[in-house]
This record gives sequence, structure tokens and C-alpha cells, in this order.
Amino acid sequence: MIKSLIVWLMRVYQDRISPSKGYQCVCHARLGLWAICLALVTGCGDSGGDDSTSNSTNNANQPSINLAPIVSAHDDQTVNEATKVTLTGNATDGDGSIVSYLWTQTIGTNVTLLNSSAASASFMAPTLISADTLEFKLTVTDNEGVSSSDTVSITVNPVNAAPSVSAGSDQTVNEATKVTLTGNATDGDGSTMSYQWTQTSGTNVTLLNSSAASASFMAPTLTSADTLEFKLTVTDDEGVSSSDTVSVTVNPVNAAPSVSAGSDQTVNEATKVTLTGSATDGDGSIVSYLWTQTIGTNVTLLNSSAASASFMAPTLTSADTLEFKLTVTDNEGVSSSDTVSVTVNPVNAAPSVSAGSDQTVNEATKVTLTGSATDGDGSIMSYLWTQTSGTNVTLSNSSNASVRFIAPTLVTADTLEFKLTATDNEGRSSSDSVSVTVNAAPVVFTPELNATAGDKAISLSWNPVDGADSYHLYYAKETFSNITSVDNYASLNGGSLVMGLTGTGYALTGLTNDTPYYVTLTAVKDGKESAPSAEVTATPKAPVVVEATGKLNDTGITWGGDYNEGNGYRNNDDCSSNIDAKQDCHQGRDALAAAGQLSKIGGGSAGFDFTKLDSNGNDLSANSAQWDCVRDNVTGLIWEVKTDANNTRGDNLHDADDRYNWYNTDPNTNGGADGYADDDGNICYGYNVNDENSFCNTQAFVKRVNSAGLCGASDWRMPKKDELRSIVDYSRYNPAIDSDYFPNTHSSMYWSGSPFAFISRNAWNVYFNYGYGSTNYRDRDGHVRLVRDGQ
Repeated sequence: MIKSLIVWLMRVYQDRISPSKGYQCVCHARLGLWAICLALVTGCGDSGGDDSTSNSTNNANQPSINLAPIVSAHDDQTVNEATKVTLTGNATDGDGSIVSYLWTQTIGTNVTLLNSSAASASFMAPTLISADTLEFKLTVTDNEGVSSSDTVSITVNPVNAAPSVSAGSDQTVNEATKVTLTGNATDGDGSTMSYQWTQTSGTNVTLLNSSAASASFMAPTLTSADTLEFKLTVTDDEGVSSSDTVSVTVNPVNAAPSVSAGSDQTVNEATKVTLTGSATDGDGSIVSYLWTQTIGTNVTLLNSSAASASFMAPTLTSADTLEFKLTVTDNEGVSSSDTVSVTVNPVNAAPSVSAGSDQTVNEATKVTLTGSATDGDGSIMSYLWTQTSGTNVTLSNSSNASVRFIAPTLVTADTLEFKLTATDNEGRSSSDSVSVTVNAAPVVFTPELNATAGDKAISLSWNPVDGADSYHLYYAKETFSNITSVDNYASLNGGSLVMGLTGTGYALTGLTNDTPYYVTLTAVKDGKESAPSAEVTATPKAPVVVEATGKLNDTGITWGGDYNEGNGYRNNDDCSSNIDAKQDCHQGRDALAAAGQLSKIGGGSAGFDFTKLDSNGNDLSANSAQWDCVRDNVTGLIWEVKTDANNTRGDNLHDADDRYNWYNTDPNTNGGADGYADDDGNICYGYNVNDENSFCNTQAFVKRVNSAGLCGASDWRMPKKDELRSIVDYSRYNPAIDSDYFPNTHSSMYWSGSPFAFISRNAWNVYFNYGYGSTNYRDRDGHVRLVRDGQ
């Protein structure tokens, strides 16, 4: 056997080459590297063959060798979990071809290989908690079935996934309400998480529990809607964060208005009732009110769309409760309501009574008084006729609606007054009066005439003649003694006639000053004219202006007395004589007035000068039929005028019949004692035993008059004693005052505000029967006439 040693250089793709056809070959080298291979070749030959080594060999005698394919699984990789990994292999076969590839996993977390029989395979890197190395082997086989392999390592690193976070659903809320933000989060590869809520837009609020999954806040109070945005950030245990946002729309809420329909009331039927409501709206304004009735007898509401409405309480037979609802609406159309109840009590109305019409009859004739009465809420139970004044007569059937009597026989006419009182089924009574004037046989008496000269005028007055229908006044510039009958008046110089006078006075005006005028008067009754009165004469003169003193008035006395013994005693002298020159009628304003030399601002008898005032304190003419106060143009004082002197107290605030106890709590002016606040009870208008302001005393009366604003003033007071005496007219009595300006004056005691220094329980007063001053205990009930200082 011939042995040969063959040496060659090759790249190794498998550990060794297996012997074949006499080759014994060993190649030691790392796979994939070049190596020097030695082969011992045992050849066939004779025993004498040459054993020496040969550097050349016959090709026919060399063996055939299939080289293993050369394969590469490529470079190792490092990837993140859950990513696609591609394994890229390649192989060559120097003496053939590659017929198959096969990828297999040899190490690490199992994965699914895709295209494992291709040169390139792929897989998804597994999701890991910690890093792992996966090893894969690529085996290739050539066309002669020889295989080669190579491996590749893939290091897979776990990736920390961000947490999944939700800030919750968007919300729409009202202002001033609690809002809860509810978030949640998950972390697939961890467990520990932190939360943080922050506000990113909108009106700032204070977040509570902002580092918890759920936070809260109070929705802000707004004037218009606003959207608030909040962000929830969640961080996992590896510091990776995720965020989500949520929106909260906050709407302003219009608060309903606050409304009050007022307090419940209890009233009497047929009285005016006022419903007084009120409302406020904290976030707007009230735009409308509406009163409606919800319960009870229907009434008609006045001003039902105002805060205050009114109605007349219905007339009822039994009590009823009426309920009313006040609805108010604000500027945004939101409404609120409140109700109020009004309990209406029926009141027994006094019956309506008529005593019939006044009559004028002749004496000794039959007279029938025909009365009637009705009661709107009941029935008339009884009638009663009584005689209240005049010559007494006998009434027949005085408990009937109609009665009869015989007119008395008289010397002079008389007026008889009768009162009819009707009582209803509930005991309430009403009365009415009727007058019957009874005339005596027609006899005409001659009047007595008085004349007072003025500036181009003469004021005439006369005593009334009983039964006279009218008066005729004759005047001329010469005496009526020049004619035989007043029927011939026109023949006298300036002769004139004024017919049909019905009063007891008249003023001739437009006369000539310093010219004597002669006047006479007749009375007319039943068409018959009396004899003329005694002729009077007066001479008009221009006035002598006398300034007001501002102090006291004169006495009003224009008559004197003649006590000259030679002429005998004579009273009621008209002051035309110089014998009584030192008497009162010749002194001061009265004397000037009597002489026609006194200029006045207003009117009034003798030296008095008064002006009538209306309810607002404005001047009126002297002939005004209605007035409320009188200004004394001499003293400057303004006086209250009384009304309704009908012997019935309480008709009104200024009722002449009302009386008062003297009372003054001011220690500076009361003389050391207050007096009596309520000694006599109900003796004046408006008295209420439970209300001291209504008591019948002088102090309370002054307050009530000032509160009412008599003649537009509120500074009325009690007069001082001398002030009260300043309006006394001593030429008159019962009453001693000029009733043309001070009507309805009683001939009795009137309180002054002056205390009596000697006895502290007394106070000064003036009696207006004759005008004298006196004192009385303060608990006495007296009349009051208030005064105020003029401007």
C-alpha cells in the first residue's frame, strides 16, 4: 500500500471531514475559519511501490469529496419585548446547492417562529418581566444531504408600559353644588401608582383630595356659564406617567325671588282692605306682581298687578275667610308665590231711618209725621217717636212708623222737633229728626234797625221778626219824615228800595262819604208789610288806618250808659253823646269802627278784624260759607273753628260738642301737676279706652290736631288765658263771640292752657256765655279751641 500525505488550505464548516476512499483527513480549526488540513492517502500499488511523498498525484487516482455547505445565522440582536424580530440566515455550497433551511429555538422563552423553513424567519419578542436570551439554530442541507448549522442569540429586554388612565366623563352642573371627579387607572406591568389632579382652565376652584383617584370641589357661583377643565396624571411604579382630561360645565342658577303677601287680617264687611306685599330678588330684579284670589267670596281686586292691591270686603251674613295669592316674577322669568288670608266678619248695619220732611203748619191743625226705616241686613223691630224741643204736644201711636198730633195754639211761631228712633232685630238703633214750624195767626211786628257807617258803605243789622218771610230796606239822602208813606220813597233825594232780604243784616255799598243817609226797614209776612222801623241815619267816612297792635283786641262794646242825673239814667246809649265820652264805646278800635274810621284787612263786628281761612290756611272772602280756621288780624293769632254743634259728641275731630279734661305732662308749663289723662272717658271723637293717644284730654287733642295738619299747620297749642279772652266780644252773650266767624260756640267753659298758680290742681278757663274768666279743677270736662301763632 502506498501512503501519501496531502496538505491543503480550507475553510472549515464542520468539525472534521470523514475519511472517504482511503482519505484520512483531520482539520482542526474553529468553524468558519481557514485551516490547514493534512490527509494521509493510502493508495493501491505493488509492494514495491514508492513510499515517498509526492507533490503531484494523478487526478484519476484522487478521491471525490462532497464539501459541507457553509451557513451563517447572522449577528446576535438585542430587542424590546413585544417587537417583531427577523432572523436572517444565509448559506452557500461550493460543490452543490442548498436544498433546505430549518430554524429551531434552542434556548429561552418559547416563541412561535414564522417561516422557520426559509432563510429568514421571524417571531414576536415575548413580553417579559425581566430580560431573557433566546437562541436559535439555522440548519441548512445541500443537495447531497450534508448539513451545516449556525446559531444566533436574541436578547429580549422588557419595556415598562405606561399606565392606562381615565379622568371620567364630562359633566354639566349647577353653580354652588359639590362636584366629584372620579378617575381610574390600570398598569399592565406594575401595581403601585400615584394620582394627581390639576385644573387647566376655567374659573379657579379649590380641589379637595387632589392626590387621590377621586377629587371634589364646589362649583363656583357665576353670572354666565363657564367650562372648567381638569387633568388627572397617573404615574406607575417605574415613573412612567399618563394623563387624561375631563370638562365640567358650570351653569349659573337663577334663584327664585323671595315674596311676602303680608300678615293675615281680620276686617269687618263693607270696609276697604289693603293687601301689602313685598318681594326681593338676590340675583336680579322683580319685573311683575300679580294678586289673585284663591278662596272665599269673590271680590274685585284693584291694582292687582302692583305690590299692594285693595278691595272692598263683601257684605256677608256669616264670617268668611278670603285667601289671596301674590305671585312675583323676576327678570329671568322665575316666579315665587305667597298667600295671605283675610277673615271678613259680618257687621250688623244700623237701620236707615227717615223722619220725613220738615213741615210748616198753622196752629191748631192736625199734623201727621210719616217716618220710615229699612235694615239692609235684618228687619225693623220697633219704632219710637219722641219730642225733643218746642211747645209740648201729645203724640198718638208713638210706637208706630207714623204719628199724629194737634199743632198747639201760640202767640208767636214755634218750631217743634221730633225724633224717630228705629231698632233692628239685633238691637241696633238709628234716629232721624224732623221739624214742624207752627205759625201763630199772621201778625207782623216792626223790626228794630241799627246802622254802622264805613268807607262808602253802611252796615245794617236788625233783630229778627218772628214769622217774617222777608224784609224791605228803604234808604235816601233825606229823611223819610218828608213823606207820608214809604211807598213814596222814590220822591226823596236818592230814594232807593232793596226788597226780599231774608237775613238780619245788609251792607249798602258804593255810597258817598261824608253824606248822611237815612234808612228804614219793614218786615213782610204772608204778603203783608209791617210799619217801617224807626229811621236811622249814618254818614260814611274815609277810614283812619290803625296799625295792628299784635296784642289784645278791644272789647267789642259800642254801647254806653248815660248816668248824668240831669238827664236821667239811660242804658244802651249808641255812644253818640259826649256825656259818656270816657266810657268804653268811645275808646280804641271799637270807637274808630263805630265812627267808620277803622280800616280792616278782613271783617268782624266793632273793632275786631278777622279773616276766614280754608283747609290749607289760605285766605277766603268774608262771605265764604265754608272755612276751617280764622286769623285775628289784630293779634296775629290763628284759631280753630268748631263744627257740628248738635249736642252729639264725636261727630268729627273738631266737633263743638266734644269735651276734654285738662292735661299737661310738661313740668315747665303745667304748674306742678299733670292733670287728668282719662277722667271722663268717651266724651270726644275717636275715643278708645285702649289707646292713650285717643283719650279726651287737652294734650292728646293737641297732638291729634297737629297730626291731622289743620289748615296746613302742625304747631297748634292750647291758648293762654288772655289769648282766649282776646276773642270775647263783650257786646254779645250766649255766646260772647262773633258767631259769623266762630260758629258752633257753646255758651259754656273753654279751657286755656294756663295753670292756676294758687291751686296746682286748677287751671284757667273762659266762659263764653258772658266772657268772664275763672278756674276749675282739671278733672272737669270743658270745651277746647286751639290756637297757633301767625306768621
